[in-house]
Amino acid sequence: MNIQQLKYFCVLAQYEHYTKAAGELDIAQSSLSYAISSLEQELGVFLFEKQGRNVILTKQGKQYLYYAKKALDLLEQGSRIVKNSSAFSGNTLDIGFVSSVQSRVIQWIQTYQQSSGNSCRFIMHENGTKSLMRDLKNGTLDVVFSSEPENSGEYETRPLFRQEIIVLVPKNHPLAQQEYIAPDDLNEEAIIMHTEETGMRAIISNLLAFHEIAPLIAGEASEDRVIAQEVSIGLGIALMTDCPEIYPDNVRAIPLQSPLNFRSIYQTISKNHYMSKDLIQFLKHVEKDIHFSQ
Repeated sequence: MNIQQLKYFCVLAQYEHYTKAAGELDIAQSSLSYAISSLEQELGVFLFEKQGRNVILTKQGKQYLYYAKKALDLLEQGSRIVKNSSAFSGNTLDIGFVSSVQSRVIQWIQTYQQSSGNSCRFIMHENGTKSLMRDLKNGTLDVVFSSEPENSGEYETRPLFRQEIIVLVPKNHPLAQQEYIAPDDLNEEAIIMHTEETGMRAIISNLLAFHEIAPLIAGEASEDRVIAQEVSIGLGIALMTDCPEIYPDNVRAIPLQSPLNFRSIYQTISKNHYMSKDLIQFLKHVEKDIHFSQ
């Protein structure tokens, strides 16, 4: 079946007369008859039955009409959404990112629009790496900036830059007086961890395991801002990427002495989804910015 057959079916159901329906559709009556007959053969049921000079829906026809109208309504709704979004600039880009790179993503968007004059609309989505990957896979997002995804072979990934991992502590915490923190200093400290949905959870867990530290988990959160707030009220300390713009005033970020004190940020796109011209140009802009900042 196709959209044209569904439209013909709905119009005939409305007029209950082949000649009137064909006139409304501006097609030959024979074309309408052929379309309806083909649809009935495909479905294996009769959709109409004769009643004098008219036709009326069969029981199966009435059932099918509900779904045909619903399908056409959804297609029309989708067309309106796409047209409305394209009326702005021709395209909309949905950008996914982890919280620690928000300021950098905003900078990329601003400089891209200023340098290119492109008025493409950007929609920003902040979440954990695993959630972002699910949205990328189902087509909700166009590109993601996050930790390296699990099963990275399913995507096209590219490392962009590293972020330093620091220890965030309240200013009144005993560790706050130190210039740096050694891994052994973390023993018996209550640590606020990232949730399993984030890429940081595996990174921090591997770091602690490397130094043979079993963390005392004081709580979990998916966003760095929330973790920083929890540190500020004394719920524990945290290992997180250095992101000064989100720190409350009463916390201190202290360097961590470890060969694993970094998190790599990756650019990830889907292998299976269409890349618009705007997306290609934006990613070239990101690549250029990374090149000059290194």
